[in-house]
Amino acid sequence: MESPVFKHISEVLNDYDLFLFDLWGVVVENDKLYPGVVESINSILGQKQGFFVSNVPRPAFIMKDRLAKWGLKASEEMIITSGDIARKLITEEAIKLEKDKLTIYHLGSDQNDDILRKLNHSITDDYTKADVFLLTLYRDENQNIKEFDNVLKDVAKLPNLLKICANPDISIPKGGITRYCAGYFARIIEENGGQVVYTGKPKDVMYQHIFKVSGAIPKNRILMVGDTFETDILGAQNSGIDSALVLTGNTHKYHSIYESLDDKVSVLGKKAKEFKIFPTFITELT
Repeated sequence: MESPVFKHISEVLNDYDLFLFDLWGVVVENDKLYPGVVESINSILGQKQGFFVSNVPRPAFIMKDRLAKWGLKASEEMIITSGDIARKLITEEAIKLEKDKLTIYHLGSDQNDDILRKLNHSITDDYTKADVFLLTLYRDENQNIKEFDNVLKDVAKLPNLLKICANPDISIPKGGITRYCAGYFARIIEENGGQVVYTGKPKDVMYQHIFKVSGAIPKNRILMVGDTFETDILGAQNSGIDSALVLTGNTHKYHSIYESLDDKVSVLGKKAKEFKIFPTFITELT
């Protein structure tokens, strides 16, 4: 494929009917909003249909207040998270096992307990007695990222335990350091022979849900706007929709040493060929 070109988001408004926006790396980084992005997205949403599509392990009914605080004009129905997809899978697993509620071992921080709100479940601290191993763990690079390696290796050996990774992201930038997300730890399970179900980008389960709730909009009229090759752009590529790679978030590390826009676009084009993951174009929202 040819190297992607640069197009400002304003140039493509007539080319798409549905815009899918990632959050972290596109709208915000380390809880700090990128200047002008909220205003730009709200302007687009005044003209087009849109969803906010995030690998955050929290349900939409929790996220809607955060987006409102950021100034984004989004209803709960416009928010699609990997947390919601994980909740859907847990509900389906309960039906499959013919149980009123499942026993869940949740490996993640307390603030991610929101993913289990309003779900009929019980929690165990013994993963050998669980129906579901729910992974939302994250660690910053200045923390002990090997703390749970033994747990993850043991979990890999339990074939009847449903292992759900509710945030497929490997890492995100956070205030000048790297935060390792649940996807990083899920790889340890896989490297030790375990099978993991991922509920967010780039996995098909996320995009099939988007297609279901978006109605009859053709795929060639849908655009994914994201900052990460391996999730936002790959997911769009695999599902047959267009994608726009922003210059913020995870892409910044590739082009930050360059001053001119042409050089930035050039180096991102080289990365696309290296990864074999091709955005339709590179963009800015402001």
